[in-house]
Amino acid sequence: MAGTSVDAVDAVDWSRFRTGVPEHHPVQEVPRALRRLVRRGPAATEEDCHPLYSCLFVPGGGLPSAAAAALPFLTALASDPANGARVTLVELLGALNGAAREAGERGTHGAWREEWRRQGERITALIADPAPSVRRAALLIADDDALLERWHAETDPAVRLPLLLALGTRAATTADASETRSPGGRHRFAGAVETVLSRVLRDDEPVMKVAAVIARASLDRDAPLRHADLLLDVLADPAVRPRFERIWWLPDVEIPFTRDDVAAWVSGLLDHVPQDALSFVSRLAEAAEHTADDGLRRVVLDEA
Repeated sequence: MAGTSVDAVDAVDWSRFRTGVPEHHPVQEVPRALRRLVRRGPAATEEDCHPLYSCLFVPGGGLPSAAAAALPFLTALASDPANGARVTLVELLGALNGAAREAGERGTHGAWREEWRRQGERITALIADPAPSVRRAALLIADDDALLERWHAETDPAVRLPLLLALGTRAATTADASETRSPGGRHRFAGAVETVLSRVLRDDEPVMKVAAVIARASLDRDAPLRHADLLLDVLADPAVRPRFERIWWLPDVEIPFTRDDVAAWVSGLLDHVPQDALSFVSRLAEAAEHTADDGLRRVVLDEA
């Protein structure tokens, strides 16, 4: 793929750029890591990306100038189906852009924002990648409209579930209407997400319904209170329990969530109404005793 050759890396005058901690990580480490990722190809691993994490962030926030210079190569490598470190590279892209957003203009070189716009189409395309693990990682870098568009196209449950959670979080936190291309900006996006959540709660499988309640809690913290019966029924159903580990993946977590993990998550969403939180845990305890469910018993003890 164009842009991922060793010659392309060597054609850049890296001496013009700085890493986040130049006294410990000279800029020469960046092209060295990129060349290694290119040469290893399918054999590339997460460990091959570690030097880039050390070089491309500024302690305390922001990005150094080397980040913008590396971005075209990171994007090309992440888009290359023959590279073995694609998921980690997509996660790195998300972490870099997150650091840029948090730092704002004072903590990040303008070259980063310009290069991110230049790579925009290739970055957005990652959310429709053939590999489910890449699509899932790309949830962290897709904009609002891309997330909604992907929802209507996605068929893999292990991508649909984190996508649903991402929609809820994004609807609750997106404050700038310019981040959506659709007319009406943020309010239109939030309305579309509410429609998605309502359909999932009405028609989807049980574990997805639990995810929809959690996603709705990002917009309305009382949503889990109103759906307590649904949550209890699904969490206490022994037949449903294995399904959680099959589809409850998050883009920044290496292993899936278990039913017990999700039960603890749900319980924590009720803490703002202590009486209802106590009632929920008590009912969970009753269900655990009825089915002799040791996993739920442990959750109940922890939450109590």
